[in-house]
This record gives sequence, structure tokens and C-alpha cells, in this order.
Amino acid sequence: MNPKIMEAVGLFKELGWENVTAENVPYLPAGTSVQRRAAIAGLKSGKWGQTSIPKKNIDSRMSNIDVDFAKLGVFAVRVGVTAKRAANVLRYRYDYELLVKVFKIRGAKFASDFIASACVSSRRESEDSVSEFGNLAVRLVAEMDLDIPLNVEYMKDWSVYAAAAMDLDSEIPCYDVDLPAPELIEKRFEEHIRAGIAVNTPATGQFGALLPAGVKRGWLSREAAVGIVYSALDASVSPGDRKVWLGVLDELGICDEVLSTRTRELIPLLASG
Repeated sequence: MNPKIMEAVGLFKELGWENVTAENVPYLPAGTSVQRRAAIAGLKSGKWGQTSIPKKNIDSRMSNIDVDFAKLGVFAVRVGVTAKRAANVLRYRYDYELLVKVFKIRGAKFASDFIASACVSSRRESEDSVSEFGNLAVRLVAEMDLDIPLNVEYMKDWSVYAAAAMDLDSEIPCYDVDLPAPELIEKRFEEHIRAGIAVNTPATGQFGALLPAGVKRGWLSREAAVGIVYSALDASVSPGDRKVWLGVLDELGICDEVLSTRTRELIPLLASG
């Protein structure tokens, strides 16, 4: 165990972070510069107080740290651990209002760096399920007005929550019940769709179903949707994705006359079958 961890835990208690809430987190002290350096030294690496104790050939685990690890993770973010470390110590099913507030204190760059570290394929159970921190990432982008990450893994997470907001099929774990509100998804819907096309987000997951659903809800104009689908068809390299996008054109009710005006864009598709 990191020998400096107990000093960090002592500061956690001394500064009142055992009682952190969404209401008081902006006001709790982070300590002096000397205290923050000491806290970071203890929290920036290693496992928090986990020790193995052999007992009848069974590897038991116990903690030498008698504090709430979820709150300790919030404290670690506040005092200054890196975004990558934050993704390893935060509890992803914790109080989202509290987490968003502490990220706002750290600022936009830290939040964006965290999303890049947290929204990765190794943190999701299946290709089309959400990652551990997908819910938090979607909230951070919406509530902090961050630049939309040009990151396929983030777009997969956003797509799942967007699908849920529109009552479409989505792979959200049963324990993930505090979902981002539909208003958060609607707010920058078209911007997300265009970002998703730019990074070639697979249409075979939830992403492909979002355009026609968005048009039906008035979150995206039909004209904009048609142009976006043509861009997606041009960018797609997967036959499966192209099939989905052609199906979306059909859902949008594109007639032969409109198709004939986009012949140049369709010829490559015809050539590839």
C-alpha cells in the first residue's frame, strides 16, 4: 500500500470531505497548496488500502482505510489527480449531480481529458452497451457545454442514451436508472449527429436509428437529415453501415426524383453493390 495514503485520508477527514454532498461540494476546502500536494501524493497511484490476507487457502480482501471510497474519489478529483487517475478511482454509479459539480471546479480541459480516458472499449460489456462512465460523460458534455469529443467510443455512449431518451431500444444496464434527461439530448442533437458522422460511428448500433427518430420528434429537420445521410453513405466503408443508411433514406421518404439529383453520390454505392 502507498505509505502516503493515510496522510491523504487524514486530510480528507480534516477538510470535511466525509460529509460531501452535491450542495456543499463547491464550498468544501481543498486545503493549502502544501496539503493538496500531500493529498495528491497519497491518491495519485496504487490501490486504496487493499491487502491480501491468506485464510484457509482463500485470498481474502480487506481495507485498511475506513472511509467511503466514492467520496474519497471525489476528493481526489478536487485536489488535483490526473484525468486518467480519476477514471480509475471514481465510482461510476455515484451521485451524478455531485460529480458534475466537482468536474466544473476542475474545468473544461480536465473534463474532456477524463472523457478521453473513460470512454473506451475496454470499459463496456458489449459492442453496443454503454461504458462505465458513459452516463457521466454525456452529462459533462451537455452541462459544461464542452466541445463534442471526436471519439467513436463517446459517440457510442451518447447514442445509447439518446436512444433511451427517444424510447428506442438501448443496451443500458438495469442498475443505470438515473438517465440523462431528454432535454440534455435534444439540446445538441444535430451537433452530435454530425460529430458522429465525422468519426464514422457505426450505424449498426443505436446511432443509425437516431436520425429518423430525431426527425419525428422535431429535433432535426428532414432536409438536414437527408444531407447527413448522404454524407454518411459517402464516408461509410462497412456494407452493414451502408445498408442501414439506405434504410434511413427510405424511412425519410426519399422519392426517385430526389435520388436522381444525387446521382454522382450514389454511383460509388452502386459500384460496390
